[in-house]
Amino acid sequence: MLFSSSLGLPKTHHIKWTQILFESFNSCASYFANSSVLGMMSSGHTSGLTVDVGEGLQQVTAIYDGYAINDIVRHQRLGGQDVTNLLLEGLKNHGMKLSSSFYPDYFTTRDIKESVSFVSPTPLRNLPSSDSHLNYRLPDGTTIEISDMELMTCQEVLFDPKIRGKEGGHQHVVLKKGLKQK
Repeated sequence: MLFSSSLGLPKTHHIKWTQILFESFNSCASYFANSSVLGMMSSGHTSGLTVDVGEGLQQVTAIYDGYAINDIVRHQRLGGQDVTNLLLEGLKNHGMKLSSSFYPDYFTTRDIKESVSFVSPTPLRNLPSSDSHLNYRLPDGTTIEISDMELMTCQEVLFDPKIRGKEGGHQHVVLKKGLKQK
């Protein structure tokens, strides 16, 4: 069995999983591979940078010849939850009511984020203001109108953590400093 595992996961977890596999499922072999390395290799490359964004953690990993360079891995307590919360705040500031009795605001906003928000190819400070809007149908059947600017702005927190009052610099700057130290 092949398992993908993130860097920093204690070896005791791997040992316990292996024990369960052999004792409970009669597995004949197991291998734990770094998820960043597997992602890089799935694109046909063995060297480069991977960026993994989870619900509450963002990880940038430098990979060379199929191995993660552990000294240059950068973690930041910032992720999809921060993007969702920023979008929710923006929508509420524009007076939008998203919830129904059975579907809370957060889940509706997360669906909006995952289905229609996007990253601007140009930094937002260089973009002209846009009057473009998107119609989004809520679970209760009502339709709301969301500006493209709102859908882009929420993603910027991944590049500029200070938008949410988070510590740390821009990921590309932090990683560049780590590479220069090596």
